[in-house]
Amino acid sequence: MWRSDPLDPKPTAIVVMNGQQPRVAGLGTFQADLLRAAGAQPLGPDSPRFEQVSPDQVLAWDPQIIIVA
Repeated sequence: MWRSDPLDPKPTAIVVMNGQQPRVAGLGTFQADLLRAAGAQPLGPDSPRFEQVSPDQVLAWDPQIIIVA
């Protein structure tokens, strides 16, 4: 029988698009739900959509995983 052990602690992750002026998936997006389902802790703005953020904000969140879309 195959068993999956949850990640502990959960890695932090963000979904970013448009590299020149990054837009990050908000915590209420489908993309954030996918990160949760994959066992990660999503980082990002408290929003139901992608929001424009500064590169400095991305660095301040200090995500362990960055998914570029």
